[in-house]
Amino acid sequence: MFKKIQLIILAGILLSFLPCHKHIKVNRKKSPSLKDYNSISTYFGPKDNLDEQLIKLINLSEKNIYGAFYSLRLPKVASALIDAKNRGVKIHLVMDNGRINNFRSQYARLRKHISVKTTSQTRGLMHNKFCVFDNKVIWTGSYNPTYNGTYYNNNNVVIINSETLAKDFINEFHRISRSEDFHNSVGEHSPALTKKTVAFFSKKDNCKEKIIQLLNNAEKSICFASFIFTDKDIAKAIISKHNKGIKITGVMEKSMNSFWNMFSFFRHVGIDVKWDKNYSHQMHHKVFIIDKQIIITGSFNPTFSAHKLNWENVIVIRDAKLAKLFMDEIKNL
Repeated sequence: MFKKIQLIILAGILLSFLPCHKHIKVNRKKSPSLKDYNSISTYFGPKDNLDEQLIKLINLSEKNIYGAFYSLRLPKVASALIDAKNRGVKIHLVMDNGRINNFRSQYARLRKHISVKTTSQTRGLMHNKFCVFDNKVIWTGSYNPTYNGTYYNNNNVVIINSETLAKDFINEFHRISRSEDFHNSVGEHSPALTKKTVAFFSKKDNCKEKIIQLLNNAEKSICFASFIFTDKDIAKAIISKHNKGIKITGVMEKSMNSFWNMFSFFRHVGIDVKWDKNYSHQMHHKVFIIDKQIIITGSFNPTFSAHKLNWENVIVIRDAKLAKLFMDEIKNL
């Protein structure tokens, strides 16, 4: 009889937990994942805390990360990469050989935990600032994860959820790092400018030619923000459009003023170009907005080095809403 009472009491205790368990299951929030990212989104620094956006993507990664960094100096970004490695994410990094020993570079620290490759070219820079997360989410733009790049400089980042485009960036990573995993697809890479989103890479695609082609197709307006602008051919394409009545506006980084800079050239022909207002730090964008709907961004400055010597990427996006965000950013510079 006593054992039967014990069994009844035990059954009652177990049953009392069932409603609670059901309630917890119904109200449990779904954990965020990379799948939750929209097809295309953009962030601007320093206002949008680009370091936190990058770390969030690193923390959400489950399989692999491919990162090409011109300069990586933020300890917390390095820590996030090391933590990802420790939880089983495969990390592949390539960095510019000329920046790995600079002040605050995280190269030495990262090498203790992760295999980091460096570029070996005698001239030019590995100037990319892109990552690919779990073979589907791309991060690219003008942002270097450094102290000034995060907290003071004007930068942009675009995040694109596209497995197709991710393959192009991963292939580019292997090409830069001369990885044995690289499959030579140069002949296959001929993306059309008519696509909504397309990427071009220096030393393979003629990024300068693609930019000029898009500028030549402008029908109403060109708006640009340029850290350094010394390329005469791209400048001539803009001036030609100005002479045909196309509205041109631009902002340029004042600290980059020199005999070779196109600022005075633009002003001389009557183009509405201004110096940036970030006097103590850098306006680091490399952006063209065409007809308020086509965005050209990435790591590519309109310079000889970007065209002939550096590893660079250019991303072209056709999206009027996104273009407005970029134009609003440029107006505030």
